[in-house]
Amino acid sequence: MAQTVKDVLVAARELIAVPERWTQNALARDAGGRMRSAESRGAVSWCAYGALIRQAGGPTTATVAAADKLSVAASAINPKQYRGQDSFLTLNNKSDHPTVLRMFDLAIAEADASPAGRL
Repeated sequence: MAQTVKDVLVAARELIAVPERWTQNALARDAGGRMRSAESRGAVSWCAYGALIRQAGGPTTATVAAADKLSVAASAINPKQYRGQDSFLTLNNKSDHPTVLRMFDLAIAEADASPAGRL
């Protein structure tokens, strides 16, 4: 399944666009709130990274590149609080749903503008 970074980011954002389909401190959760793998059939909500994995069909080159774009976006939102390669995970777990969606919007815009972001 060949996907661009932008494809993965857009699909993941769509997956968690509704607050009930987004979670924190776990890749995914089932209807009972129990942790699940991102690709689990029983999953009903995902964190930012879990949504990338789910929509890309697993950890792929596009997933890793999309995660990098999210980390850059997290740093743009708050450079003092969110720094480093996995800063998007911290933002997901310590912020609110609208801020996570904003992070996706910034990453999507960057992927759209950058040939390197399109894989």
